[in-house]
Amino acid sequence: MIAHGRTVDQVASELGADSLHYLSLQGVYDAVGGSRAAHCDACFSGEYPLAGSGQANGKYALEGSSELPLVRAQV
Repeated sequence: MIAHGRTVDQVASELGADSLHYLSLQGVYDAVGGSRAAHCDACFSGEYPLAGSGQANGKYALEGSSELPLVRAQV
């Protein structure tokens, strides 16, 4: 949330860092040794499970399922 509405240089300054670089989504998966099939990345990718699918209901909807349908968020 610190980056919302700020440039990379502004965020680096706020953190007291000399430089700041972001990982791509694939870079994050490479770093953690995971994949989209095992992790929800909706807040980064804008692709959210559909509410009407029958699987995307309840508090634990994203746990244990790698087959939720994804849609691109309309901005």
